[in-house]
Amino acid sequence: MFAFYWFSKGKLLRDILPITKAICDLPKGKEIKLEGNGELSYIQMALNDTSEKLKAQDSMRANWIAEVSHDIRTPLSLVLGYADQLSKSATLNEEEKKHLQKIISGSETIRSLIEDLNLTSRLEYNLTKIDNEPIDMVKLLRNIIVDFINQGDYEKYSFDFHIEPNNKFILKGNAGLLERAFRNLILNSIKHNPNGCDIYIHVVSYAKRMVITVKDNGKGCSEEKINALNKPTQIQIEKRKNQDSYHGLGLLIVKQVVELHNGEVMFYSGDTMGFQTEIHFPIQK
Repeated sequence: MFAFYWFSKGKLLRDILPITKAICDLPKGKEIKLEGNGELSYIQMALNDTSEKLKAQDSMRANWIAEVSHDIRTPLSLVLGYADQLSKSATLNEEEKKHLQKIISGSETIRSLIEDLNLTSRLEYNLTKIDNEPIDMVKLLRNIIVDFINQGDYEKYSFDFHIEPNNKFILKGNAGLLERAFRNLILNSIKHNPNGCDIYIHVVSYAKRMVITVKDNGKGCSEEKINALNKPTQIQIEKRKNQDSYHGLGLLIVKQVVELHNGEVMFYSGDTMGFQTEIHFPIQK
Protein backbone atom coordinates (compact mmCIF):
# COMPACT_ATOMS: atom_id res chain seq x y z
CA MET A 1 0.00 0.00 0.00
CA PHE A 2 2.86 2.36 0.80
CA ALA A 3 4.52 1.60 -2.55
CA PHE A 4 1.23 2.18 -4.37
CA TYR A 5 0.73 5.45 -2.49
CA TRP A 6 4.27 6.60 -3.31
CA PHE A 7 3.87 5.69 -6.97
CA SER A 8 0.50 7.51 -7.20
CA LYS A 9 1.89 10.58 -5.46
CA GLY A 10 4.86 10.73 -7.80
CA LYS A 11 2.63 10.37 -10.86
CA LEU A 12 0.30 13.09 -9.58
CA LEU A 13 3.21 15.45 -9.00
CA ARG A 14 4.53 14.78 -12.51
CA ASP A 15 1.08 15.64 -13.92
CA ILE A 16 0.71 18.76 -11.78
CA LEU A 17 4.11 20.32 -12.53
CA PRO A 18 3.44 21.15 -16.23
CA ILE A 19 -0.02 22.43 -15.26
CA THR A 20 1.52 24.71 -12.63
CA LYS A 21 4.08 25.99 -15.13
CA ALA A 22 1.33 26.59 -17.71
CA ILE A 23 -0.72 28.61 -15.21
CA CYS A 24 2.35 30.76 -14.48
CA ASP A 25 3.03 31.22 -18.22
CA LEU A 26 -0.56 32.16 -19.05
CA PRO A 27 -0.40 35.79 -17.78
CA LYS A 28 2.93 36.23 -19.64
CA GLY A 29 1.26 35.54 -22.98
CA LYS A 30 3.26 32.40 -23.66
CA GLU A 31 1.68 29.75 -25.86
CA ILE A 32 0.54 26.66 -23.94
CA LYS A 33 0.28 23.18 -25.45
CA LEU A 34 -0.18 20.45 -22.86
CA GLU A 35 -0.48 16.82 -23.93
CA GLY A 36 -3.92 16.29 -22.41
CA ASN A 37 -3.57 12.79 -20.98
CA GLY A 38 -3.87 11.23 -17.53
CA GLU A 39 -6.29 11.92 -14.73
CA LEU A 40 -5.88 15.69 -15.06
CA SER A 41 -6.42 15.79 -18.83
CA TYR A 42 -9.55 17.93 -18.50
CA ILE A 43 -7.51 20.65 -16.76
CA GLN A 44 -4.78 20.41 -19.41
CA MET A 45 -7.32 20.72 -22.23
CA ALA A 46 -9.00 23.68 -20.51
CA LEU A 47 -5.65 25.47 -20.22
CA ASN A 48 -4.90 24.78 -23.90
CA ASP A 49 -8.29 26.18 -24.85
CA THR A 50 -7.81 29.27 -22.67
CA SER A 51 -4.38 29.87 -24.20
CA GLU A 52 -5.82 29.71 -27.73
CA LYS A 53 -8.63 32.14 -26.87
CA LEU A 54 -6.22 34.62 -25.26
CA LYS A 55 -3.91 34.38 -28.25
CA ALA A 56 -6.83 35.08 -30.60
CA GLN A 57 -7.91 38.09 -28.50
CA ASP A 58 -4.35 39.44 -28.46
CA SER A 59 -4.10 39.05 -32.23
CA MET A 60 -7.42 40.86 -32.72
CA ARG A 61 -6.30 43.70 -30.45
CA ALA A 62 -2.97 44.12 -32.26
CA ASN A 63 -4.65 44.00 -35.68
CA TRP A 64 -7.22 46.56 -34.53
CA ILE A 65 -4.45 48.90 -33.42
CA ALA A 66 -2.71 48.37 -36.78
CA GLU A 67 -5.91 49.17 -38.70
CA VAL A 68 -6.62 52.30 -36.64
CA SER A 69 -3.00 53.39 -37.06
CA HIS A 70 -3.31 53.01 -40.81
CA ASP A 71 -6.58 54.96 -40.89
CA ILE A 72 -5.00 57.81 -38.92
CA ARG A 73 -1.76 57.89 -40.92
CA THR A 74 -3.53 58.59 -44.21
CA PRO A 75 -5.18 61.93 -43.24
CA LEU A 76 -2.14 62.79 -41.13
CA SER A 77 0.09 62.48 -44.22
CA LEU A 78 -2.24 64.90 -46.00
CA VAL A 79 -1.95 67.40 -43.13
CA LEU A 80 1.85 67.18 -43.19
CA GLY A 81 1.93 67.46 -46.98
CA TYR A 82 -0.21 70.57 -47.12
CA ALA A 83 1.64 72.07 -44.14
CA ASP A 84 4.95 71.54 -45.91
CA GLN A 85 3.61 73.28 -49.03
CA LEU A 86 2.32 76.21 -46.96
CA SER A 87 5.69 76.57 -45.21
CA LYS A 88 7.26 77.40 -48.60
CA SER A 89 4.80 80.20 -49.26
CA ALA A 90 6.29 83.68 -49.46
CA THR A 91 3.07 85.34 -48.29
CA LEU A 92 3.19 84.07 -44.70
CA ASN A 93 4.21 86.46 -41.95
CA GLU A 94 6.38 85.43 -38.98
CA GLU A 95 3.41 84.76 -36.68
CA GLU A 96 1.76 82.50 -39.26
CA LYS A 97 5.04 80.63 -39.79
CA LYS A 98 5.26 79.95 -36.04
CA HIS A 99 1.70 78.60 -35.96
CA LEU A 100 2.42 76.43 -39.00
CA GLN A 101 5.57 75.04 -37.39
CA LYS A 102 3.51 74.06 -34.34
CA ILE A 103 1.07 72.20 -36.61
CA ILE A 104 3.94 70.33 -38.29
CA SER A 105 5.63 69.53 -34.96
CA GLY A 106 2.37 68.30 -33.40
CA SER A 107 1.56 66.17 -36.44
CA GLU A 108 5.03 64.59 -36.38
CA THR A 109 4.54 63.79 -32.69
CA ILE A 110 1.20 62.11 -33.43
CA ARG A 111 2.73 60.07 -36.25
CA SER A 112 5.63 58.95 -34.06
CA LEU A 113 3.24 57.97 -31.25
CA ILE A 114 1.07 55.93 -33.66
CA GLU A 115 4.10 54.10 -35.03
CA ASP A 116 5.37 53.34 -31.51
CA LEU A 117 1.96 52.10 -30.36
CA ASN A 118 1.58 49.86 -33.40
CA LEU A 119 5.08 48.42 -33.07
CA THR A 120 4.99 47.78 -29.31
CA SER A 121 1.64 45.97 -29.61
CA ARG A 122 2.97 43.72 -32.38
CA LEU A 123 6.10 42.97 -30.37
CA GLU A 124 4.04 42.27 -27.26
CA TYR A 125 1.93 39.65 -29.03
CA ASN A 126 4.79 38.13 -31.06
CA LEU A 127 3.27 39.25 -34.37
CA THR A 128 6.58 40.58 -35.73
CA LYS A 129 8.76 38.10 -37.61
CA ILE A 130 12.50 37.81 -37.10
CA ASP A 131 14.21 37.30 -40.46
CA ASN A 132 17.40 35.94 -38.84
CA GLU A 133 19.53 37.61 -41.49
CA PRO A 134 23.18 38.20 -40.51
CA ILE A 135 23.55 41.87 -39.58
CA ASP A 136 26.83 43.76 -39.32
CA MET A 137 26.04 45.82 -36.21
CA VAL A 138 28.99 48.18 -36.74
CA LYS A 139 27.75 49.04 -40.23
CA LEU A 140 24.15 49.44 -38.99
CA LEU A 141 25.17 51.79 -36.17
CA ARG A 142 27.51 53.78 -38.40
CA ASN A 143 24.72 54.33 -40.94
CA ILE A 144 22.37 55.55 -38.19
CA ILE A 145 24.94 58.05 -36.90
CA VAL A 146 25.76 59.33 -40.40
CA ASP A 147 22.05 59.78 -41.09
CA PHE A 148 21.62 61.91 -37.93
CA ILE A 149 24.65 64.04 -38.86
CA ASN A 150 23.48 64.53 -42.46
CA GLN A 151 20.01 65.68 -41.41
CA GLY A 152 21.45 69.00 -40.33
CA ASP A 153 18.97 69.46 -37.47
CA TYR A 154 21.33 68.29 -34.73
CA GLU A 155 24.27 70.72 -34.79
CA LYS A 156 24.11 70.92 -30.98
CA TYR A 157 24.97 67.23 -30.66
CA SER A 158 28.31 65.50 -31.24
CA PHE A 159 28.73 61.78 -31.86
CA ASP A 160 31.63 59.63 -30.67
CA PHE A 161 31.62 56.17 -32.30
CA HIS A 162 34.16 53.71 -30.87
CA ILE A 163 34.60 50.10 -32.07
CA GLU A 164 36.81 47.42 -30.60
CA PRO A 165 39.42 46.74 -33.33
CA ASN A 166 40.00 43.39 -35.05
CA ASN A 167 36.58 42.03 -34.22
CA LYS A 168 33.41 41.42 -36.22
CA PHE A 169 30.08 42.02 -34.54
CA ILE A 170 27.47 39.97 -36.37
CA LEU A 171 23.94 39.48 -35.06
CA LYS A 172 21.18 37.44 -36.69
CA GLY A 173 17.83 39.17 -36.59
CA ASN A 174 15.70 41.93 -38.06
CA ALA A 175 17.73 44.92 -39.25
CA GLY A 176 14.69 47.21 -39.37
CA LEU A 177 13.75 46.56 -35.76
CA LEU A 178 17.33 46.95 -34.52
CA GLU A 179 17.70 50.23 -36.42
CA ARG A 180 14.47 51.48 -34.84
CA ALA A 181 15.70 50.56 -31.34
CA PHE A 182 19.03 52.39 -31.65
CA ARG A 183 17.40 55.40 -33.28
CA ASN A 184 15.07 55.54 -30.27
CA LEU A 185 18.05 55.60 -27.90
CA ILE A 186 19.73 58.47 -29.76
CA LEU A 187 16.44 60.38 -30.03
CA ASN A 188 15.94 59.89 -26.29
CA SER A 189 19.23 61.71 -25.62
CA ILE A 190 18.26 64.48 -28.05
CA LYS A 191 14.74 64.87 -26.67
CA HIS A 192 15.86 65.24 -23.04
CA ASN A 193 18.80 67.55 -23.79
CA PRO A 194 17.41 70.31 -26.04
CA ASN A 195 20.46 72.51 -25.41
CA GLY A 196 22.78 69.84 -26.80
CA CYS A 197 25.06 67.09 -25.46
CA ASP A 198 27.71 64.59 -26.51
CA ILE A 199 26.42 61.15 -27.53
CA TYR A 200 28.73 58.13 -27.29
CA ILE A 201 28.16 54.79 -29.05
CA HIS A 202 30.70 52.11 -28.14
CA VAL A 203 30.85 48.48 -29.34
CA VAL A 204 33.11 45.99 -27.57
CA SER A 205 33.21 42.27 -26.78
CA TYR A 206 33.10 40.77 -23.31
CA ALA A 207 32.80 37.09 -22.29
CA LYS A 208 31.57 36.00 -25.76
CA ARG A 209 29.02 38.78 -25.72
CA MET A 210 28.66 41.90 -27.85
CA VAL A 211 28.28 44.93 -25.58
CA ILE A 212 26.83 48.09 -27.14
CA THR A 213 26.76 51.20 -24.99
CA VAL A 214 24.78 54.31 -25.92
CA LYS A 215 25.23 57.18 -23.48
CA ASP A 216 25.21 60.96 -23.23
CA ASN A 217 26.62 63.55 -20.87
CA GLY A 218 23.29 65.33 -20.48
CA LYS A 219 21.11 65.87 -17.46
CA GLY A 220 20.11 62.20 -16.99
CA CYS A 221 17.05 61.22 -15.01
CA SER A 222 15.95 60.29 -11.49
CA GLU A 223 16.71 57.04 -9.69
CA GLU A 224 12.96 56.35 -9.55
CA LYS A 225 12.72 56.56 -13.34
CA ILE A 226 15.73 54.28 -13.81
CA ASN A 227 14.25 51.69 -11.45
CA ALA A 228 11.00 51.78 -13.43
CA LEU A 229 12.84 51.37 -16.75
CA ASN A 230 14.81 48.39 -15.46
CA LYS A 231 11.74 46.47 -14.34
CA PRO A 232 10.82 43.37 -16.40
CA THR A 233 9.24 44.23 -19.74
CA GLN A 234 5.96 42.48 -19.01
CA ILE A 235 5.51 44.44 -15.77
CA GLN A 236 6.02 47.70 -17.70
CA ILE A 237 3.48 46.64 -20.32
CA GLU A 238 0.89 45.71 -17.70
CA LYS A 239 1.47 48.99 -15.85
CA ARG A 240 0.88 50.96 -19.04
CA LYS A 241 -2.31 49.01 -19.69
CA ASN A 242 -3.61 49.76 -16.21
CA GLN A 243 -2.72 53.45 -16.53
CA ASP A 244 -4.13 53.62 -20.07
CA SER A 245 -0.98 55.53 -21.06
CA TYR A 246 1.05 55.10 -24.24
CA HIS A 247 3.45 58.01 -23.84
CA GLY A 248 7.20 57.36 -23.74
CA LEU A 249 7.10 54.04 -25.61
CA GLY A 250 10.54 54.55 -27.19
CA LEU A 251 12.60 52.88 -24.45
CA LEU A 252 10.03 50.11 -23.98
CA ILE A 253 10.40 49.30 -27.69
CA VAL A 254 14.17 49.19 -27.18
CA LYS A 255 13.73 46.54 -24.48
CA GLN A 256 11.26 44.54 -26.55
CA VAL A 257 13.51 44.53 -29.63
CA VAL A 258 16.63 43.62 -27.65
CA GLU A 259 14.89 40.74 -25.84
CA LEU A 260 13.44 39.53 -29.15
CA HIS A 261 17.06 39.12 -30.30
CA ASN A 262 18.03 37.17 -27.14
CA GLY A 263 19.76 40.19 -25.65
CA GLU A 264 19.69 42.03 -22.34
CA VAL A 265 19.43 45.75 -21.66
CA MET A 266 20.08 47.89 -18.61
CA PHE A 267 19.64 51.63 -18.07
CA TYR A 268 21.83 53.81 -15.84
CA SER A 269 21.88 57.46 -14.86
CA GLY A 270 23.26 59.85 -12.28
CA ASP A 271 24.02 63.47 -11.53
CA THR A 272 27.38 63.38 -13.33
CA MET A 273 26.95 60.63 -15.92
CA GLY A 274 23.93 61.61 -17.99
CA PHE A 275 21.85 58.72 -19.34
CA GLN A 276 23.40 55.39 -20.33
CA THR A 277 22.05 52.25 -21.96
CA GLU A 278 24.06 49.03 -21.98
CA ILE A 279 22.97 46.22 -24.31
CA HIS A 280 24.37 42.70 -24.42
CA PHE A 281 23.92 40.46 -27.47
CA PRO A 282 25.37 37.01 -28.17
CA ILE A 283 28.22 37.20 -30.73
CA GLN A 284 27.48 35.04 -33.76
CA LYS A 285 29.88 33.84 -36.44
